[in-house]
Amino acid sequence: MDDQTADSLLWQFSSDACKEAGAIPPEGSRLAYGRQPPESPFRTHHFQTINRAIHIGYQTVPGDCPPMRLISRWGFCARVPRDTFVKRLDIPEQYRSVTPNESRFGLCAVRGDTWPEGDTGFVASWISGSEFVKIQTGIDILFPSALMLYQGPIPNSALLAGGSGAEVMAGFEAASALRVIRRDGREYGVANLNYIVRLPPAGTELILRRNDLLGWFFAIPKWAYKMCSEVKDG
Repeated sequence: MDDQTADSLLWQFSSDACKEAGAIPPEGSRLAYGRQPPESPFRTHHFQTINRAIHIGYQTVPGDCPPMRLISRWGFCARVPRDTFVKRLDIPEQYRSVTPNESRFGLCAVRGDTWPEGDTGFVASWISGSEFVKIQTGIDILFPSALMLYQGPIPNSALLAGGSGAEVMAGFEAASALRVIRRDGREYGVANLNYIVRLPPAGTELILRRNDLLGWFFAIPKWAYKMCSEVKDG
């Protein structure tokens, strides 16, 4: 087993332009639903005390559950760098239309604050021939090449007040020969911290505000990925 861990993750701005445009550094996960109230009877681990408190009206919350507390503090979170608005078109656009106010192509129309990278002029970038967009963060993650990087939705996002409502896809990324650098004698893969998001239902608009929680990431050893990939259907 490889003994390198997620503590080895580094980050950098994707470019000076992204830094100046407002890219937000990643942060350790500290999701609010994992907080356990100081008056929680579950802090005692005493059955009779817990039962009595519930009987007189204590309402159990997710933070009373140790696994829920753990996952709320696991990994790292990324945030939306600038205001972004995405909608699904009723009729696909055959040709790209890029204007200062809105960009359209395929099933997607995006608008919002301008962004220095990508193909729309905005934070949301097209994925041609699909019902998805790529939400850019302006951040690169450096992960040891012996590991893989998981990127996906915030865990238990339904418990977060004021969540963005974005349907974020999940996946793993391995170090690519074209995206490897060395720092302090160690080889790192470089991954753009971008998230694939499904277009909203027709007639609605996905609203992503600057500083909204967008996605979750952490590193895993390759042996764990291999073990999962070898599980057979049926």
